[in-house]
Amino acid sequence: VWHGAHHDGFLTVNVDNGHGITAAMRHLAGLGHERIAFVGDPVLGDIREREDAYRAFLAARGVKVPRGYVQHVRNTFVGGVSPFDSLMALPRPPTAVAASTDVLAIGALHAASDHGIAIPDDFSVVGFDDIPYAAMTVPALTTLRMPVEKMIQAAVALAVDKRLRNAAGTAKGVRVFKPTLVVRRSTAKVARA
Repeated sequence: VWHGAHHDGFLTVNVDNGHGITAAMRHLAGLGHERIAFVGDPVLGDIREREDAYRAFLAARGVKVPRGYVQHVRNTFVGGVSPFDSLMALPRPPTAVAASTDVLAIGALHAASDHGIAIPDDFSVVGFDDIPYAAMTVPALTTLRMPVEKMIQAAVALAVDKRLRNAAGTAKGVRVFKPTLVVRRSTAKVARA
């Protein structure tokens, strides 16, 4: 569960990471953001899929990812702080970030506050997962909600269904669920100078 959608020989339940990041990027682009960064931990399968979707979204629009706009960090609250510092130090800093998890997005909110940058007036942040803290941040975090209860039910059903195993005992079965964009207060129209 939650390790990327493509694991041959394993029962897999996952969220459609591509759909989610594409929804986040469309949301930010619809608000006028053209300089959007991505922050994630490349060790995790889900995060690699999210980064691939970020890159594909920009490529489909003929946009090359600016140098420094993809930041690889550990998936911790503190991990969300250091990339924000690096992004703000760029010659043309982004106006928004698509964080691969809510944990990293919350770190970015904290870093923005330390920099005196108003969210969402000066910068927009989108997370992924819709952890319980996401609705309680200031401002409340725009994020992708995973249908966690349905995913857990599907994982249990796959695990106990003996029909999904072949004669060698190898398990096969994949269930992928679409996340839902939850728009809260951490995103707004891009500020124009």
